[in-house]
Amino acid sequence: MFVRAILGAARRSLEGTVAAAVWRSARDEWFARRVPVRRTPWGFDFAGAEDMQLGEFETAELAFVASTLRSMDLLVDVGANFGIYTCLARHLGREAIAAEPLPTNLALLYRNLEINGWGDTEVWPVALGVERGTLAIYGGRTGASLVPGWSGTSRGYRTIVSATTLDRVLLERSGQRMLIKVDVEGAEYSLLKGAVETLRLQPSPVWLMEICLREHSPDGQNPRFLETFETFWKAGYAAFQLNDLETAISPKAVASWVSGGAPPAYNFVFRRT
Repeated sequence: MFVRAILGAARRSLEGTVAAAVWRSARDEWFARRVPVRRTPWGFDFAGAEDMQLGEFETAELAFVASTLRSMDLLVDVGANFGIYTCLARHLGREAIAAEPLPTNLALLYRNLEINGWGDTEVWPVALGVERGTLAIYGGRTGASLVPGWSGTSRGYRTIVSATTLDRVLLERSGQRMLIKVDVEGAEYSLLKGAVETLRLQPSPVWLMEICLREHSPDGQNPRFLETFETFWKAGYAAFQLNDLETAISPKAVASWVSGGAPPAYNFVFRRT
């Protein structure tokens, strides 16, 4: 136990060092280059996490996206990661815009587009937030976040990335029927602050957004959870749980979650009714 404690302390002390950063970069690059390509149950080839390749990753969310895209022109994949949602959209014959800031994730995203012949897909190698510039993103792969300390990630495990707003990404896309999938690990409210015009678009987009209240937050609770819902409500949207698309979520319900209750889910759909 004593030796294990010493080793753990040594590892933590190295997390913010240059040596640790070099090691993480080499590890992530190795992963991006060596991960095998497999045919997914959806019917397209994919290099990435095994659960994505096997069709075991976010099954309810992917099923919702596949179903909703039947009546959509475009998927906007915010926090695209390795590109599983983008690839699904392209496989279903829909356009896709993918936004992903991490270089290692981008390497796999580009690889997946190339092996399937989707080189015409629009990719933005940026984080999306309140304004243009640069931001620090913490962690890697599927758990990276703009929130320091998210999911217990060391603040020394960070990458500086380019940033812009969702409004800028969708500047020339007015008039298209959009499904916007958002997985930004705690930075949902910041994303919406840079999506003022997007929220006003006609036809209005459908949003699929992962929002955690207490899971992963370094403060014990997402301080912008209620404000995220309020932003949608003020823009004329109704909120639904992914597993109950018939019953709109009330402001009273969200307030009760924030004051000590527990949300029944962390994937929500926002749409105008």
